[in-house]
Amino acid sequence: MSDKIVYLDNNSTTKAAPEVVDVMKQYFLCDYGNSESTHAFGSNLQYVEQGARESLARLINGRPKNIYFTSGATESNNWVLRGVMKHSDKRHLVISAVEHPSVLNVAQYLEKEGYRVTYLPVTDQGVVRLEDLMTAATDETALVSVMYANNETGAIMPIREIGEYLRDKSIIFHTDATQAVGKIHVDVKRDNIDLLSFSGHKFHGPKGVGGLYFPLKKYVSGKLVRMQIAQFMIGGEQQGFMRAGTMNTPGIAGLGKAADLAYEHLSEHLVAGEDTGVSSKRDDLQEFIEENIPKTMINAKNAPRLPNTLNLTFPGAEGESIIDRLSEKGICVSSGSACTSKSLAIPYVLDAMGINHDIINSTIRFSLSRYNTTEELKYVRQVLPKVIEDLRLISGFKE
Repeated sequence: MSDKIVYLDNNSTTKAAPEVVDVMKQYFLCDYGNSESTHAFGSNLQYVEQGARESLARLINGRPKNIYFTSGATESNNWVLRGVMKHSDKRHLVISAVEHPSVLNVAQYLEKEGYRVTYLPVTDQGVVRLEDLMTAATDETALVSVMYANNETGAIMPIREIGEYLRDKSIIFHTDATQAVGKIHVDVKRDNIDLLSFSGHKFHGPKGVGGLYFPLKKYVSGKLVRMQIAQFMIGGEQQGFMRAGTMNTPGIAGLGKAADLAYEHLSEHLVAGEDTGVSSKRDDLQEFIEENIPKTMINAKNAPRLPNTLNLTFPGAEGESIIDRLSEKGICVSSGSACTSKSLAIPYVLDAMGINHDIINSTIRFSLSRYNTTEELKYVRQVLPKVIEDLRLISGFKE
């Protein structure tokens, strides 16, 4: 193992920003009260939670009162899918075939409970088609859940078009925006998003804290109608009885600070699809690989993508071996979602895109952050071609 570490697995998790850690220390060591207490030492901390709501609402252009804190997007996704379906008299759910396991596995669980689920296919670029959703969604559909951007390929879904189509219908529209929030400009009003999940540790906040944007009401046929969703945690009065449990004040404070930093960073650059600072580094790395490693496939290359994500297939070089060889050199990459990386099954996202099974396990993912330096990526360019060349020689691959 090299002493040098180049961390390029930021879609799995990011390092907490130093400013986030500094903020959290205050509420671990000094202002450590319970915000639900009646005395001032505790109750005064409610301003921390309100401040974090305001920061997060600004980041997604929502309203602070509609932010609910959870342990992260997995909990938020469970809350949405199980909570909406349980509370609805409709029995049909629509999701994409490439959702994160925290949506996909919940949908499969609901199928076993007697609900009907439609899995939308994707194009060879990993993107759902609006016409497929229009066909799938009916009067019996309670919920449509389509991720904002895919965690493996970085492909951005047509969220604005989906939201526009569902805007005035009695169907709740949820997006798992875990990979998008803090990386690109997300706007719940512009995109007509009813419910949105996110996790702090994906944009340099702490692990174990995230949230759900949930405005309680939506317009249906021109009238404001209450969205029905079951309580997720039953207990005390926290968060309007909807999600009970002692508030994680240090984590919430860190989450709010991470949202502020992300907003400032995004505001320094242009909107998604343009240069965000990270994207130029990603594009330079992609160009180098295409020019110097023959037969490389760039997955979702022609789709709108997250500015930090690069999903590559190297025929003739097994993906896990690439990861191991790079790890020995101190370069951290992945083969996909951390929640499925130990599975030996065919990668379901790439399978849904129609990637040939003979090469599907020759895929790795680079995911950058704003902390990655030009020098780090220069080191990657020095190491990667030799790794692929050596593994192809072992496998007998002919370029």
